[in-house]
Amino acid sequence: MTAALSIRDLSKVYANNVHALRGISLDVQEGDFFALLGPNGAGKSTTIGCVSGLVPPTSGSVRVQGHDIVAEPKAAKVKLGNRKAFNAMVASFRLTLQGIGAEHDMDDASNCFEYLLQNPGKVQDLFED
Repeated sequence: MTAALSIRDLSKVYANNVHALRGISLDVQEGDFFALLGPNGAGKSTTIGCVSGLVPPTSGSVRVQGHDIVAEPKAAKVKLGNRKAFNAMVASFRLTLQGIGAEHDMDDASNCFEYLLQNPGKVQDLFED
């Protein structure tokens, strides 16, 4: 049976040589519930960015019901579930990154992630009233 989500040896190294992900692997079967838990800087947001296709991995693979998020992005994103819910999540994620980018003259998600990695207090600021 093909896993609903399969991540193999996923790594992400940002331009400033920050290693956000170092070879993570996991499988989530259809119908399973899962959560990414960890301290600030553990790579949770980068993992979600790679799974959603917004952040290109440095190496490794992400497959959604057998579709590679890099090689077959449209097919993989459709398989992620409720298309409207997924699009809303991605839009929210992009708006957050765009807000950070506009505030700090950045033009892409990778630069925003690098900024957040270097300024972890800013992540908390995003969720405070």
